[in-house]
Amino acid sequence: PPEAEAAPSAASAAILVAKGFRDAVAGAEAPAVTLIQFHAPWCGHCESFAPTYNAVAAAFRDDRDARVVTFDADANDVPDARFEVKGFPAVRLYRKADDSVHAYEGARTTKALIEFVRKHVGVGSGGDARRGKRGDDGEL
Repeated sequence: PPEAEAAPSAASAAILVAKGFRDAVAGAEAPAVTLIQFHAPWCGHCESFAPTYNAVAAAFRDDRDARVVTFDADANDVPDARFEVKGFPAVRLYRKADDSVHAYEGARTTKALIEFVRKHVGVGSGGDARRGKRGDDGEL
C-alpha cells in the first residue's frame, strides 16, 4: 500500500552531494558530527545495508548535534581525500570540533553505529557541540 511505501523515505538518510559538501559537514550550521555513508547505486552490499543505515538516520533525525547522510560516490567525486573511500559502502564520521575524519570499522548494526556517533558527539567541543574551532570567516 502507498502508506507503507511512504514511511521508509521519511526515515531515510539525507542525501549529500559534492556541491555544498564542506558547508554541510563543517559550516556554521553544521552539527557537531556528520555520519556519511559513501555508496554506489550498483553496490549490492550498499543495498543490503540501507535499512540499517536508514534506522540510524531515523534515530538522529531530531538530534541537533548529529546528522546522518548518504553520498553517492559513483555520481559525485569525494571532495576531501581524508575520507579515503576505497570500497562501498564506506562509513565515515566527520567531527567538526577538531576537523577530523574517523573511519567506521565496527559491526554493521544499528546499535553499534548509534554508539559510534554518540561517542563522538561533544568530543573536543568545549561545551557547545555545534561550535567548532573555526576562524571568524567560518573557514576551517
